[in-house]
Amino acid sequence: MGLGKDALQRGTRIGSDKTQRRLREADVAPVFDTRKVAQLAKYAMRREALADPGWRLAMLEGRHVPAQDFASTLIGEGYAGLLVRSFAKGAVDADLNLVLWRWGDERGSLKVIDDEGRLGA
Repeated sequence: MGLGKDALQRGTRIGSDKTQRRLREADVAPVFDTRKVAQLAKYAMRREALADPGWRLAMLEGRHVPAQDFASTLIGEGYAGLLVRSFAKGAVDADLNLVLWRWGDERGSLKVIDDEGRLGA
């Protein structure tokens, strides 16, 4: 999946505030597109499970989290990440998040502008 120069991408980490990063260049593949319901169905995954607001707490408590199992399966199949609708308050269907597990290897690259130095060296 190629993204244009200076595309905007939002990201969150467990327990942190939302951050916004500008992508200078991105070339990652393959990326699973969760907007395609038929593709989700092949993995017995539903959009509602992806939108579960309790997933962080369940994961931290060691409970089963279907969306995390789904991600583990995709990683095992070689996906670099997934494209998923944002479920943040006020988000609409057109608001998307690119969740990446792998970048910067022989199969793709990602160059991020990190003016605040939050990503480390």
